[in-house]
Amino acid sequence: MDNVFVGDYGNNRVRKFQLSSPCASTTKEITPGVCLIRKWGSAGHGDGQFNIPYGIDVDSHGKVLVVDNGNSRIQKINNDGSFITKWGSLGP
Repeated sequence: MDNVFVGDYGNNRVRKFQLSSPCASTTKEITPGVCLIRKWGSAGHGDGQFNIPYGIDVDSHGKVLVVDNGNSRIQKINNDGSFITKWGSLGP
């Protein structure tokens, strides 16, 4: 089963979807074959909070890298949504 991560910049959070049919009972079917597994984050400047999460990538270890555009940083998050680390700051 494939996972897709989406930066929901309007709501300052990340959503994790699974491409599967049928959806597991612990997930919510968004459209046929697309299941919402979880969402995490909220508006803010703290660890695991976002201000316009704009770009997402997943590294070779399954960790989620989120470009936290409004906070001028990148956050590294576990696949379950728990915060690992962050780096970056606003440049000159």
